[in-house]
Amino acid sequence: NSNGSYTVTLKGVNESYTFSSDEIQTLIDCSAYSKGDLDAKLLEMAIEKHYDAALKKEGDYFVCELDLDDGIYSVMVMVDGNAVIDPYLPIGYGHNQAINYINLLQKDSLFVLKDVPHGCVHSHIIHNSGTDCADRIFVYVPYGYDPEKDYDVLFLQHGFGGNETSWLSEGRIREAADNLISQGKISPLIIVMANGMLYEKKNKEISMLAYRFKDYLKDDLLPFVKENY
Repeated sequence: NSNGSYTVTLKGVNESYTFSSDEIQTLIDCSAYSKGDLDAKLLEMAIEKHYDAALKKEGDYFVCELDLDDGIYSVMVMVDGNAVIDPYLPIGYGHNQAINYINLLQKDSLFVLKDVPHGCVHSHIIHNSGTDCADRIFVYVPYGYDPEKDYDVLFLQHGFGGNETSWLSEGRIREAADNLISQGKISPLIIVMANGMLYEKKNKEISMLAYRFKDYLKDDLLPFVKENY
């Protein structure tokens, strides 16, 4: 649109995203829930910040049009009042649960995959001494990474309800880092992503220990990165 927003059309067909110069048409397959064995009576969809959006039945399709700006939007699909994960949409993690989401990006966005040298993302399992549990972390290293050289390290944390995957999936930090480095806007660096939603289970009760993340960072994450990178 002339104001820079997108007109997003949601349809019950299995297609990938299509792009034009000033809008993105997002096609979402809801047929898994509207046809076949399930025989859903009511299909609803809530898009972040547009919770009053209604899907209208048009023939075999459920259609909804919204004006959305650039960004990441969580999507909730409800079948007969029950929230479900749509297998045809990207799946990430937020709100302390698996979520569907869509990324609406212009072609020149830093978060779009481009034909530039790409870094790597390593997955590690490390011990969290505060919770006495094994935790997964992700470490981005730039293209041409040399273990003999020194790099700046960014410890990049998700928001409340996310986890160590959030910046890779919804946040597309790997694409952003590759693009920024290739454009000379930042120096090659290492990015560490860990789960800050720390919990402890005692006597069948689960307590949140987010305040312990600073100890996790100091006692476990920093020593691991120093030793291995």
